[in-house]
Order: sequence, then structure tokens, then C-alpha cells
Amino acid sequence: MEQTSIRLPLELFVKIIPFLDDRLIGKEEWEFSHSQRVSCDIPVCLFACSLVCHAWNDLCRPLIFRFIRINCYEDIEHSALWTLHSTRPYLCKYIRELRLFFSFEATPPLSDWIDACLGRFVNLRELELQFWSELQAEVRSRLLPGITSMISTTGLKRLALQDWDTGLPSHLQLILFACSTTLEDLMVHFRSRGELPSTAPVAPSTVVRLAALRRLELYEPPASFARTVDIECPNLETFTASYGGASYPWELPSWLPESISELNVKVTVKSGFPQLSWGPIHPSRLTFEFVQYNGDMTRIGEYVDRLPFLDHLRQLTIKSFSNQAQLFFPEPSRYEALYHFLQSLQRPTLSKRIIFIIQIRKQILDIADTELESIRTRELARLEEVFLPLKADGLSIQLVALLFGGNVQRRVLMRCSV
Repeated sequence: MEQTSIRLPLELFVKIIPFLDDRLIGKEEWEFSHSQRVSCDIPVCLFACSLVCHAWNDLCRPLIFRFIRINCYEDIEHSALWTLHSTRPYLCKYIRELRLFFSFEATPPLSDWIDACLGRFVNLRELELQFWSELQAEVRSRLLPGITSMISTTGLKRLALQDWDTGLPSHLQLILFACSTTLEDLMVHFRSRGELPSTAPVAPSTVVRLAALRRLELYEPPASFARTVDIECPNLETFTASYGGASYPWELPSWLPESISELNVKVTVKSGFPQLSWGPIHPSRLTFEFVQYNGDMTRIGEYVDRLPFLDHLRQLTIKSFSNQAQLFFPEPSRYEALYHFLQSLQRPTLSKRIIFIIQIRKQILDIADTELESIRTRELARLEEVFLPLKADGLSIQLVALLFGGNVQRRVLMRCSV
């Protein structure tokens, strides 16, 4: 019997092939509100499709090179940037997400070709700079004009600054000014210096207006940041901050707009209580993550109870994170302390979610599946015994046990919900 092949229209493959690019790593409900993560590995299926024919290669190439990471460690002159500039300049137009990793080992001098190479990323929409602060001052000064010029001409939407040193405020301002009209998502992860709060007056900084900014994330901001960096962001919708390393009262920046709708805050047992000298913000959604080590839940209520905008909330999420060496669960008395606090938050328009996250610091946990299911059933019964009466008032409870050790990604051991 003669077989005939059916030639599918190219327009159909235009719709199908993008689904092969699955490098975006989704965020689990128990995770803190970090920005989206992207895998560095090119999907095998996507790479294979690019080898079928010229037409398929034209479809796959923008997806393959959409995201790249370049390590500029010892010799920037001979890094992948040089390869892009000298032999593959035509690939730069496909790159929309660029991560540049630097190191103190990168040495001057730097050639003029670097500015020309950075200028080729004409379609760049997301940029991440990591370990910028580790570069020698001469290298930073040489790279900064090319970085700001690239940002100002590409319509950058998202910027991430990892391991950022607060001793470089002028660099931060210049970078933000360069993308002030287009930036929608900003993340700054500060390098911890153990800085103590100061009551001394500080010199006013230049106001940076980010009119398009919708999402702002600050991780480990120093005590002086909220008072020395002035950002005007009238359309900000979501603000996320982690104060894990602070042992003094932390404060939110006074320049946060009143119209902010979502606030995510993470603190630890070392963090001091919040300062209440904030601006008049009225978020409708609040996620409060408390990292603890002893199962004590009384301070969760103390933290949340100090927030000045509880009456404006419509959704409250509390995440209790416990890092352990063995699989231990909170005692019923700990649950009861939290129950009494939640009783005081009964409002007809407020929905409440509580997520208990227990992370075991091991690569392998020697426990049978049947025993694990028995533990899950027991813990579910404990949760229901304490919190079930509040379920009708808009409360949901979830308990998640994770296994995490070494370089192994977190794995969910068990999960139960009320």
C-alpha cells in the first residue's frame, strides 16, 4: 500500500515549537516571592528541531538564544562576549535575557570592542548583573558606560542586581536612570555587611523616577537604604523585602506609594520588630514569612499585630519556615498559640492562608513510604483538631515537608492541607 506524507503548514509549527522551550522554572506556593528562575540548559527537543531544516532553524534560533549566561571571571577579553563580538555578532539580536557574572579576578585593561558588543543587544528586555561589586574599580568604571548605554537603548523591562554593594550608590543611580522610562521589574540583592542603624542625618540623594515600575524586590537591604535612596515609583504594585540578616528594627522605604496592592516580607528570629514610621501604604494582599528554628509561633502574631494596615487587608498569607536536621513537627501547643492569634483576625472580608514549611537538611531520608504516609495522616489530624473551627471564616492551612541537602534541589516529602 502506497504511503503518502502530509506536509503540515509552517504556520502550525510556529505555534507548536515555542512550547518546547520549558526553561522557565515555576514557583511553588511554599517558596518566598523570588523572581522567576530560568534554567541555563537548552531543551534537547528544541535543539533537535533546529537541525531539521533551514525553516525550522529560523523558528528555533530566537528561542535557543533568548536567554544566555556569560561568565566574565578571569579574562573578559577572551570570554563568551568576545566570541559574540568577533565570530557570532548576528546572534546578539536574538538575546532578550542576559546574565553577566563577574569576578574580582577580571583584570584591566579592557578594549573598546566591549562597548560595540554591548551595543548589539538591541532587543534585550531582561538583564542580570551578578558580583558587580567584586570587580576592580578600574574595571567597573570601564564597563559602566557600555552597560548604561546598552540599557538606555533597549527598552529594558527587568533588571536584577545580585550581591550589590551599598558602597556604590552612584553606580546604582546611573543604571536606574538609564532605564527609568521602561523598567517594570527591579530586584536588588544586597551584600550583607552587618551594618547597624544610625540616627545621624544623611545627605539627600538624587530622586530616581521609575514611572513604569510595577514590581520591586529588595533582599537584605541595609539599615540606611530606606533613608538614603529615593525612588519615585507612583505605579508600583508589588513590593517584596527580606530582612533575614537584620538584628535591629527594620523599616519599609518611606517612598512606597499609597496605592501599593501587594506586600511580601520575610524576617528571621534574629530580625528586630518593624518600625512603624512608614508611609500611608494600604496593601490588600500581604505575605509574611517567618524563618524560625525552634517551632515557636508566638512571635508570628507579635510581628503581624504590629502592622498598621491590617484593617485594609483582603488576603493574608503567613509562612512559617523551619530548618531542621531531622523530621520534627510542631507540638499541638504551638498550633494553639497561633490559633488564638488568628481568632483575633476574624474579619468577614479577610481570607487567611497559613503554610508551615519544614525543611530537612539531608540529601537522603531513611524512611519508608508507609511510615511517611502514617506521619502525614497524624499531622493532618492535628491540624484539623486545632484549626478546623476557623475554616468557615476563610482560613486554609497547609503543611509541607521538604528534603534539601548539598546541591540537590528541594524535594517535597509530604504535604497535607485543611
